[in-house]
Amino acid sequence: MMLVATSCRDQLSVIRAFGAEERFKLENQRVLHENQKVSFTSLECGQWLSKCAMHVLSRIRTHGISPSYGVMQMCGYSSSA
Repeated sequence: MMLVATSCRDQLSVIRAFGAEERFKLENQRVLHENQKVSFTSLECGQWLSKCAMHVLSRIRTHGISPSYGVMQMCGYSSSA
């Protein structure tokens, strides 16, 4: 026989019936924590990239240099090859 929970209340009843509340609570906390770590890292990367883009664009505007040159300089490449 297969149990099928159709609503949140049904699911909670099944979890409680098997005495698995603490296990589900801990697993949910673990999964949320992992998700938040990934989300935070993604947001931080987006902010860093935005700052880099603004830096390159401001250099292009103020110094009149080509975008590729600005990116190369920002990444540490020298123009003398």
